[in-house]
Amino acid sequence: MKASRLITLPLGFVGGAALMYFADPQKGRRRRIGLHMGLHRGFTVVSNLAHAGISDIGHRGMGLGAVLGSHWRNFIEPGGEDDSVVNARIRSKLGRLVTAPHSIQVHTVDGRVCLEGLIPSDKMQHLLDRIARIPGVRGINNQLRPYRNSRQAPAPTQASWSPAVRLLVAATCSGAFVYGLYGITRPRNAMLVGLSAVFLARALSNIDARRLFGLNSDSRAVTVHKTINISAPIFRVYRFMTDLANFSHFMTDVVEVKESGRNRFHWVVRGLAGFPVSWNAVISRDIPNEVLAWRSEP
Repeated sequence: MKASRLITLPLGFVGGAALMYFADPQKGRRRRIGLHMGLHRGFTVVSNLAHAGISDIGHRGMGLGAVLGSHWRNFIEPGGEDDSVVNARIRSKLGRLVTAPHSIQVHTVDGRVCLEGLIPSDKMQHLLDRIARIPGVRGINNQLRPYRNSRQAPAPTQASWSPAVRLLVAATCSGAFVYGLYGITRPRNAMLVGLSAVFLARALSNIDARRLFGLNSDSRAVTVHKTINISAPIFRVYRFMTDLANFSHFMTDVVEVKESGRNRFHWVVRGLAGFPVSWNAVISRDIPNEVLAWRSEP
């Protein structure tokens, strides 16, 4: 009974706050429209993911059939593989073996592969062994340069999941999330709901988990790009935008922006349920009539 009260009280508070937020007589209609648009975008993301995932599963099935057929033809009649096909197989394998496949160049002539680029010293032999097993590879000319210092490592590509993996994870975690909600008062179900929500967010956003939850200091979780066309001379727009206090005139949720000195500003906006949210920002780039950029301070 006590555990159920601990759950129902926060849920009642959240439900009441949501009702106040969307039933506000002044801004409730705009907020409900925003909610409707957000749900529509979410449905679009899920439908696109489902379509891409089903297509990816089909393509993987076709690829598996092609690999099996290639192994059979190579067994019946060794050799004869086209160099471009072998090259494509190696590039595909590199994406699963190293974090920066773009830093490795591959050249194939008559089945003999030349590898050039940077690679971690502890992964070189494993990479060579896996490439040697690829059908059509007759020999390897190893020109790779191993490194041990992380400062020499090339920039890794974004750790993205394939559409098939995203679809399977999203479907599994959605079922686990709904199942956990029925018994959320039990610690095991509450933990299941939390873990399912984390993996579901990872599958839908396709953003690395460390970056998604702000654990990676080198990059932001979300980068937003917005373009607005203004029918006015550029010098007038620049002069208007450099006075950040003007933002409260055309952004309804901005309460005020005050300058605190040395290109620093204090922002106050309306958050959820009208509660004020504030932070400090500093102008990071200012080119007259061209660029005006700022970033929030920790």
